[in-house]
Amino acid sequence: MQSANVRAGKLLQVKNFIRDDILTPQLDGVNLVFTISNTYIPGTIALTLNGVELLKGSGKDFLETTATTVTLFIAPGSTEELVASYIKS
Repeated sequence: MQSANVRAGKLLQVKNFIRDDILTPQLDGVNLVFTISNTYIPGTIALTLNGVELLKGSGKDFLETTATTVTLFIAPGSTEELVASYIKS
């Protein structure tokens, strides 16, 4: 199955693949909504918490809420590491 960008004749460039992007705001055990540094192509984001990939979807670990934010269902603590990998649009 081809993505919309491929069907539209756009080529994905290596510079558009973002790995281990640090999200904001800081992890504090309270924040559930986190901002991604770039606008990403929906469906391409993967989050890892302390090196473990989180599951995306309702009733799982997180949801894509806008083109630049994700919402987790459990707030990561201040000693944890949350990073995102995705294709930026």
